[in-house]
Amino acid sequence: MLLGRRLSPFRLIIYGIILFITITLFTSLSPVSLPTPATEALSTIQTKAKEKLGPHIPNWYEPGAHKTPQPTNGTASTSSWYEHWTWLNPFGSSRDFSESRIVLPPLPKRCSIYAYYDRDVKKEGQNRVDDAVMLAWRRAWWAAGFEPVILSPSDARKHGLYKNVKGRLGKREMLEYNILRWLAWDRMGTGVLSDFRVFPMGTAGDPVIPFLRRCDYGQSITRFTGLGSALFAADSTLIKAVVNNITSIDPSTIPEDITSPADLAADFFSVDPNPSSIAYYSRKVVSEKYATLEPHQLPKLINAHLHSHFLSQYPGGVQVLNPIKSLSDIFSLNPYILAQKLSQCPESPIPDSFAPQKTEERVSCDKDNIRFATQYANNTNAFTIGGIPHPMTLQGIMNDRLVPDLNWIRRNSPRDVFVKAITERIAEKGTGSGYRAVKLKELIAASLTSSLQSSTGTSSGVAVSIWGSLEKTWDLKELEWTVGFTFSDIIPAAPHFNQGEETVRKHKQIMEDSKTAVKATSTGLKKLRGAIEGWNLADFEVWRFVEAFEERRRNEREAWANREKGFGKGLER
Repeated sequence: MLLGRRLSPFRLIIYGIILFITITLFTSLSPVSLPTPATEALSTIQTKAKEKLGPHIPNWYEPGAHKTPQPTNGTASTSSWYEHWTWLNPFGSSRDFSESRIVLPPLPKRCSIYAYYDRDVKKEGQNRVDDAVMLAWRRAWWAAGFEPVILSPSDARKHGLYKNVKGRLGKREMLEYNILRWLAWDRMGTGVLSDFRVFPMGTAGDPVIPFLRRCDYGQSITRFTGLGSALFAADSTLIKAVVNNITSIDPSTIPEDITSPADLAADFFSVDPNPSSIAYYSRKVVSEKYATLEPHQLPKLINAHLHSHFLSQYPGGVQVLNPIKSLSDIFSLNPYILAQKLSQCPESPIPDSFAPQKTEERVSCDKDNIRFATQYANNTNAFTIGGIPHPMTLQGIMNDRLVPDLNWIRRNSPRDVFVKAITERIAEKGTGSGYRAVKLKELIAASLTSSLQSSTGTSSGVAVSIWGSLEKTWDLKELEWTVGFTFSDIIPAAPHFNQGEETVRKHKQIMEDSKTAVKATSTGLKKLRGAIEGWNLADFEVWRFVEAFEERRRNEREAWANREKGFGKGLER
């Protein structure tokens, strides 16, 4: 009878409100949190241990697997610089409309080069040596313009076809090892697959390294005569096609002498001649060419060969720029110390030896290779080191004192002295300071790994100069990643100064005072510094450019090192 009664509109509204409140109340209650699984806690402990202790903690956990690379598209910037294609404007503020930032050329993406390492198939005593070789491998390929990545069995296990390979090839351990390399490579995509004992030694006429750096390998997988399975280059679609092809073959039909996927899917490959710019320190080559070498000495031998190759590219030696050489040797002191380090041969277990792919190499490792120049000359026979001074530093040394006041700047200070002097031989007579500043920017941007700026791959990758801020001492450890080898531990001899002791002392003090003034925040010094920077716009623009350029170079490598530190092998301790 109650069901038959009609509900009034008022009651319907009341019941609706009650129902709404009930539903809202129950759906807004938070669920009871569940205990964190033990595996998640273990993962947290592992992560924190790696953050605190670094990648070289005891081998309690195996290296993690790399993430599959994701496409990126964007420009980078900081408070002091940003990237734009119009970087060759004479002055960065004309593009950015900001006095605080400098415009840098966009940094092309580095092509990845991968090496696969499985410690389980190595002798236990060999692990430490291999780690040192992998560090040298990373350093050399980074300097050549690549992003070196060490892959491990963890990367291969993430591949969907891993179970089709692991343990199914019987006693063919080498074939299984090489297929697992390809599975790990397939996960990462386009790039170069290398043995960690393969090293780049580019020359001005050899096209192989620029071709590899281009990261566009056409319709076939490239391999090289004489290198076996040590070096491949391919786009991701072809890598995947080879992996699918070789994993679909019945293992029982594979001949016993087959050890490489390239022999199972030969139609996908093209074979290029043995490159003169690639050194392969295979076990066979080492035992035949360097018979007296102890296993633990291999990293030092490779480093010595990389250094001697570097010197062999510059028969004219190392050239240090100093446009005021007659006035001050202190001006070029930091570049000269770097030149000494570059010219000094590092320790070698076999001093008269040379890289495996070479038949002869003779280089001289002494200070006679160093000479000074007051102007930059476009000479590929010599390697040039240039220190860019802040206008206050240069004007101070030229006048034996820091800039005294604002009136002195306008009445007695010449403008853009450094830019005009250095570019005397590479700029047409009568051209202005703005044009000369652009010429210097081009030289700085083309230095060493910045041969990456030629993203078409047409350049040789062999640069002829390196530049830095004169007020800062070069970070030699960082520069080792720029040139591709480590420097000698021997302390160079003290340089000879042509000026008197009192002048040398005074110039050293001016350099120190200038470093302080450049960073000063007091109103008086900021006003004085701003005036001299405005009076020497071209000199100041080039100084800012090289400061920002080196900062970006450093940041790029630090970001890569942070990405790789969790994968354990070939990293600095």
